[in-house]
Amino acid sequence: MKTFLSLIALCVMLINPPTENDKIKIPENTKLQATFSSKLDQSSSFHQAILKNKDDGNFDFMNFKVDADGGVTSLSSFSFKDKAECISVHTAVDGTVVQTFYAKDKLKVIAFNQDNIIAQNEIAVADKPLSIFKNNGSTIMLGYNRKTKEIDQTIIGASGGIEVNSIPIDKKNEKKYKKMINGGLEVVDLEDYSKYGSIKESQAYLINGNILIVHQTDDDSKNIELITITNDGKLSSSDLNIDVVDEVRNTNSFVRDGKLFHVSNSKEDMKVNIMDLKSRQRLKSVSLDQDLRSLIKDSDRLDKLLKMAKRGSNAPTVTANQLKNGNVEISLSAVNKNTYQYYNYWWWHHHWMMQNQMMLMQQQNMIRSMNGFGPSGSDEFIYTIKKDLEPIKFVIDKNLNLQQHDESQETTFTYVDKQEVNEDLKKKKEVKKHSTAFLNSKVNFIHTDKKKEYIFLKTQEVD
Repeated sequence: MKTFLSLIALCVMLINPPTENDKIKIPENTKLQATFSSKLDQSSSFHQAILKNKDDGNFDFMNFKVDADGGVTSLSSFSFKDKAECISVHTAVDGTVVQTFYAKDKLKVIAFNQDNIIAQNEIAVADKPLSIFKNNGSTIMLGYNRKTKEIDQTIIGASGGIEVNSIPIDKKNEKKYKKMINGGLEVVDLEDYSKYGSIKESQAYLINGNILIVHQTDDDSKNIELITITNDGKLSSSDLNIDVVDEVRNTNSFVRDGKLFHVSNSKEDMKVNIMDLKSRQRLKSVSLDQDLRSLIKDSDRLDKLLKMAKRGSNAPTVTANQLKNGNVEISLSAVNKNTYQYYNYWWWHHHWMMQNQMMLMQQQNMIRSMNGFGPSGSDEFIYTIKKDLEPIKFVIDKNLNLQQHDESQETTFTYVDKQEVNEDLKKKKEVKKHSTAFLNSKVNFIHTDKKKEYIFLKTQEVD
């Protein structure tokens, strides 16, 4: 069986071989430390080679942009004397690339294009921002300020400018927001498609420049708190009451196109409620037992979903993907709470931190002890264990009628198994120190080879 799967993977690689866009000589007085990649928009990507300069000890950054046709543009390079961690990249309308680094309680921002370094700014921060949102032409970050006991909303603009809004918190909510912002909040990327989505009790979405936090606690399964942080730093919250299934065990939710898709399950049934976020009215309620059994003929899969979802170690999941005909495809599944991780942000796939090997090993050991899995010392990627149920899908049309899922219908966002693509690249002997940027049906990536004399920029179809 393993041999058969390997043959399939080999056939896919032969059908879609990578295209070499460019080959760049690594300067002789430097040593390649790592590479970094990030999607800029739906058609272009940013790639970076991080080099240690043997003459002055600085870290040199060689920067590249790959466009929709595979064309490579060399961008201005820059250097850092000290170690730093990249936490964000975005691009402006004029093509300016803005990169944000965290180092020694500071945010360092560099804006650059093909010809020049346009701006270099920095600002002191109490802690590293953990909630990061990529907006059109800007980056928005949230962090809890332990000194002022406020939420700091930091906005990195199109030209590299830094704006900070300090958001006061009521005394009674101080503990909740501190926990939420300091690692309890999971940012959901609506520009990508995930099979399962987030299972955190606090999920955050960037919608029209404003941040929407959907917060639900175990002690009140029928009530969801909706927290809005506007782009000018105003915070408000309200409650949304949900009609959950009887004898509810677990709940979860997902937001897309002004609607909240909420799933709840018991031992015997699973219910999906579709709520309009503007009117706060329920638009549709779908029961697995009463509605989906007559729509989905594979009763064994439905029974397996219920069986998995009701286990205390598992959590139900719901995601929604817009179809190009205007209907909505809804996916239901269940995942293991202890092993599943929703990695919404490129950070999890391309994160590099210029630190010593001891710190890296300590971080990896911590991940293993928390979640029971983690990369080896040489791995670049952290992924979930693949033991989760393949989603059950159905469709809601424009009139809120149920329809069977049809594989021939095109979705707005295409699912790509990023883990599988990266694992295939790691198996190639000629690919070393690679990083990837996924653009719907293709992946752009940067790497070196065994000799480490050149870096290569390539594109490969992945659909």
